[in-house]
Amino acid sequence: MAQPANLAQWLDYIQQLHPREIDMGLDRLRQVADRLSLDRPAPIVITVSGTNGKGSHVAILDKLFRELGYRCASYTSPHLLQFNERISLDGQPASDEAICEALSVVEAARQGTSLSFFEFTTLAAFWLMARQPLDVAVLEVGLGGRLDAVNLIDADVAVISSIELDHQEWLGDTRDAVAREKAGIFRAGKPAVCADRDPPVALIVTADELSVPLYRIGQDFHCQAHPGAPGQSRIWQGRAIARQVMAAGQDNNSSHGQALPGALSPQALESWQVEVPPCSLHPDNVASAIQAACLSGLVPSQATLAEALLRCLPAITLPGRLQKAVASKSDMNIAVLLDVSHNPHAAAVLADEIRTWRERGRREKLSHPGSQHTGQPFTGQVRVVLAMMADKDHLGYVSCLENQVDFWYIGDLEMQRCMKASELSDKLKSRLENIVPAVPSDRPDTGCDVSDRFGQALSDAGAEDLIVVCGSFFTVARILPEACLH
Repeated sequence: MAQPANLAQWLDYIQQLHPREIDMGLDRLRQVADRLSLDRPAPIVITVSGTNGKGSHVAILDKLFRELGYRCASYTSPHLLQFNERISLDGQPASDEAICEALSVVEAARQGTSLSFFEFTTLAAFWLMARQPLDVAVLEVGLGGRLDAVNLIDADVAVISSIELDHQEWLGDTRDAVAREKAGIFRAGKPAVCADRDPPVALIVTADELSVPLYRIGQDFHCQAHPGAPGQSRIWQGRAIARQVMAAGQDNNSSHGQALPGALSPQALESWQVEVPPCSLHPDNVASAIQAACLSGLVPSQATLAEALLRCLPAITLPGRLQKAVASKSDMNIAVLLDVSHNPHAAAVLADEIRTWRERGRREKLSHPGSQHTGQPFTGQVRVVLAMMADKDHLGYVSCLENQVDFWYIGDLEMQRCMKASELSDKLKSRLENIVPAVPSDRPDTGCDVSDRFGQALSDAGAEDLIVVCGSFFTVARILPEACLH
């Protein structure tokens, strides 16, 4: 067949190649990687695994390293609006042309070896990164860790963001089983960072077996409110390997793909303490990402770290993660909160955000009675627009949110993995009494579509209400273009 002519055609072609969407294992991947002579995408690699919080870690590390003057690439999945979001090269999404070139190289190298969509595109991302003059790469695991395609690369620092039950058919149905899979990204003698405050024993045992120095939040590093810190700033305390001072006159940022001199020459670990400015990300994720950066050997000093954090942290936002927006209705703006959460642990975080936002709205309304509503914060009712994949813990998810929600609008997504709105409603109606029926449509294929349900929620909403869009990446991706982002 003729080679695909553009990125859309390439992605469609790759989707058809492998009989299964998920196919865990590295043997087929290594065969193709060997033909590509793939070694490392950058001199220093940080790999992030975890149930929730991976995206936050990658965003913080990528921005922090670039603020420190390094050339950094990152790899994440899935994407929200465009595939290019997955591959960031020095802060910019990879171009269609660059991705197409990488995909064509992988296609030639696979020589008939069957690769899943994720495996194929991960190899393309690594090949593309290896051709850039990078100093460091931050890689997000797709699923689990031990058998994930990203684990083809040996990490200099491994990060575990959290360990909860999700994807049980692949990772196991206990936290210990999940921990063993995620600990598969550990490498003997290389440091690892854990942001889970109650890590399963299996994670600690695996680290001991591999002589992995494991840095745990609340034990080896902290990020706490401090009486002396201004505003909502926090104080981070942790351990660091300070980068050796370069020879006089040497350009610290001109590695051009080669290991930075002295970058990984460990000196005695130092105890550091820096101020962390207010930001929109969870403090535990911020603390863990800072600890990982400080173990990379790329952070010159406490003072340099503090300055970089002050410049970069407040500006970091993650699309689809507790993302605030407004939707227009007549002459008013309705507050919208978009969140890709799809498991109970993440739903609990979303519930806390709704509760906090509502309480802040009430305080502001008491302080400024009669002020014009601006779309946020809110004081009215919460209307959730929900669509979820069929393999998720639906009851566990909604149970974390139900005390904060007034009305549920359950919708469909045009994909096989999504549970039909009618099935999800039937499953949840024993738990939820406030599921809003879909508005009948002239066309039988519409009305329950998640976009229609968002429109219905918007039509029903009052000026002081909040619409929450959640349940999966795909749900948020469908609604994101319809909301005006803040």
